[in-house]
Amino acid sequence: MDDSANNARFRLIVLLILAAVIALASFWLAEVMRRNSLQMGAAEKPNEPDYFVENFQVLRVAASGQPHYILSGEKLTHRPVTDLSDINNAQMLAFNPGQTPLHTRGDQAQIEHQSNRIKLLGNVKVVRAASESTQGWTMKTQALLLLPDEDQITTDLPVEIVSGKSQLTGTGMFVDNTNGIFRLSQQVHSVILPANKASTGGKP
Repeated sequence: MDDSANNARFRLIVLLILAAVIALASFWLAEVMRRNSLQMGAAEKPNEPDYFVENFQVLRVAASGQPHYILSGEKLTHRPVTDLSDINNAQMLAFNPGQTPLHTRGDQAQIEHQSNRIKLLGNVKVVRAASESTQGWTMKTQALLLLPDEDQITTDLPVEIVSGKSQLTGTGMFVDNTNGIFRLSQQVHSVILPANKASTGGKP
């Protein structure tokens, strides 16, 4: 009787272990299939635009309640998967206390909405008009990164800056309008002409 009882208990234990193994294996297989299905669905989901806006203007207001910048363009196309917006013929008018507005434009732009960064591409031009106390200037390059929240501008490409009859060129630029920082990284050259001359001057 004892052997029969032991054998029955042994068979029961074996059956319970097998049932547990089968249950765990089934759960693991179902989880693997679920993850593969999610990955395949994400890979197959196209990054098609979910909306677009033509001839738009967006006003961003600073914490002080004053206008911070106006972003405009011919067409804005938003893509939901990457949360990026592409803009044709993008323009931005930025306002800084005590300074004339900074006008920036480019053939194309891309907005990274999560970080609020704006990349400008193609014939990028930045213009600050003259005021009663300061001379205006114009900057040209082929790509520019705008950080509106930090009021900063940066690029790794060559830039050309003209102010009056003076010209400054270099590669790699960083501008912090809030703290009044301007920096060219390398290959910096300048041409400064006296106000009464129109001919090309030499490099300092």
